[in-house]
Amino acid sequence: MVVRQQPGSKRRRLPGLAVRPGAIRQARAEAGLSLAQVASGEISRTAVFLAETGKTRPTMPTVQLIAARTGKPVEYFLEDSEAAMIKRLDLDLLRSLAAAEKFAELQVAASAAKAEAIDPLDRAWAAFFLGQAYYRLVKPHHALEQLREARETFERSGDLWMVVDCTDQIAGALSLLEDRAALGIAESNLEACRRLRPANRALEARVIGRLGSIHLVLHNWSKAVEYYSEAVDVAGELKDLSRLGKMYGNLGGAYEHLGDLARARAYSQKSIAIHELLHDQISVAVA
Repeated sequence: MVVRQQPGSKRRRLPGLAVRPGAIRQARAEAGLSLAQVASGEISRTAVFLAETGKTRPTMPTVQLIAARTGKPVEYFLEDSEAAMIKRLDLDLLRSLAAAEKFAELQVAASAAKAEAIDPLDRAWAAFFLGQAYYRLVKPHHALEQLREARETFERSGDLWMVVDCTDQIAGALSLLEDRAALGIAESNLEACRRLRPANRALEARVIGRLGSIHLVLHNWSKAVEYYSEAVDVAGELKDLSRLGKMYGNLGGAYEHLGDLARARAYSQKSIAIHELLHDQISVAVA
């Protein structure tokens, strides 16, 4: 979070931080970046050099910049005494709000978390959940801004699984805008998902389902059925009842458009049965 000076107030020099010897040089070498590329026009290459060689103690904004450019967490660069003082993102809270589909609350919590985040990866996670909230609240332009920001940081950090997850939701937001680029992005993303090692079948089910949803929007009913059916197979294999229920509902809608009312009714009934089962499980857990 950037702290702005009040008009007329004296400029305060931020305190320097104790950096682990060699950490900046190692991170820069692993990222394959020059001093100028790390500085990226926001600070001088000399400032990066002085911090790297231990001739100065860099301020938190400088460490944040270096962390963002090299894809490392802020703590990677700091001595233990400094790292222990950093407030970390409450990922469990954001995940629980997303899982409960409380997207208005998720928007508020993720926005606050992003504003307070010090570490670039924490900021990326907050942006990811904020983008997810905006997407589910049908605010696609806001969603795209946050998801693209998150994806850029995950790409730099080498988290290819989260790159695929961000891209999946970007395709969804573009589909809401009826942008035909959504289909090509989703198709390429499925290929990227299937190249991941270790594989993530739950993520693959979501990406396949996304393709079904996009084809549904484009009125490609047969292709929608094809992808939804594949997503059902993967979700069923994982025993993911929530996703299975949604896919059954989507399949029912696609078959209805194809005029196959018998199958539409059958899949819709399966979807209702699963949602009722999940509701009963939640009720028992609360009781």
